Amino acid sequence: RCLTRLVALKILTETETPKKRFIPALPFDTTTIAEVLHRLEGYQPDNTFAPPEVSEVQIESIEEATRSARDEALAGLTLKQLAINEVSAEEVSPDHDLCHSRRP
Repeated sequence: RCLTRLVALKILTETETPKKRFIPALPFDTTTIAEVLHRLEGYQPDNTFAPPEVSEVQIESIEEATRSARDEALAGLTLKQLAINEVSAEEVSPDHDLCHSRRP
């Protein structure tokens, strides 16, 4: 299910080989983790029940603050950087500990 969702959101694509493989559908070195998370947030599979939307100022304020904090913490971290552990926590955001060290 997870791979199907990532393909539907055009985050991954299937290869045209006899054995099914998945590769990034987005530029691996420039696509940010925040962009992937934004795509995942709005995904609603076909033929599934979507919970009713609650429109309350206080809830929307909390959700927006959470999104903003997440985006700030990720600060442009790309799929490539995450995959190869290219950046340290200090380079991502001085206030968040996302990684502890670089790989040799």
